Amino acid sequence: MDAFEFVWSGRMKAGEPLAYLAHGVSAVVLGAVLLCLAPHGVEAQLPSDTPYDLRTDGYVSVGYVANVPNVSTGISAFHLLGGGWGYFADVKHSLDDRRGSEIFQSDMTLEEADLLGHARFADEAEYTSFNAGVMKALNPEIAAYVGAGYSSRRSFRGFRDPSGELGDDGGHYFVEDDIESRSGVNAVGGIVIQAGRSFFIRLGGELFPAGVNAGVYLGVPR
Repeated sequence: MDAFEFVWSGRMKAGEPLAYLAHGVSAVVLGAVLLCLAPHGVEAQLPSDTPYDLRTDGYVSVGYVANVPNVSTGISAFHLLGGGWGYFADVKHSLDDRRGSEIFQSDMTLEEADLLGHARFADEAEYTSFNAGVMKALNPEIAAYVGAGYSSRRSFRGFRDPSGELGDDGGHYFVEDDIESRSGVNAVGGIVIQAGRSFFIRLGGELFPAGVNAGVYLGVPR
């Protein structure tokens, strides 16, 4: 069932619109960056011995970003405009899809599972987040970034049914925790370090979910 069918049927749960949007935005961001780079081709490639300075040079970069230890997959892009200022945007989305697994009990609530008295064996969470913000070069090789965005968390609890009637052969099954599943404002901040003419390292922190904001970029001067 696709996203439009979920909306039409009225069964789209909290976080599902963000999950579909995350995939779309990832593709759009990557495509837009590639289109920006394509027209400049060889002209954008400067000799390897040319001095570079993030305070004066413009850069367009695209790369991988993650929230450690919560979300391992994400895409990010930044654009330094020249003059030391720039902007960035990123999207992260958990690859896990517990609601799509065979052992997810969609017709059971957490309260019902607790009433059955089954032992709990796992707590899991899936996230989708979007962030955007500004960058400022601090010196020729380091730029600071700060931004805000929106995150959604979907929480799950794993139980074991000793009779084996629910879940897999071992009685393991998951239900969604609607109390812990929520959405809210996110904030990020940190630094981007130029480790080579076209290679950048990102390191900082993130508020929701709380974790280390880290990534790597490949870029070209503009």
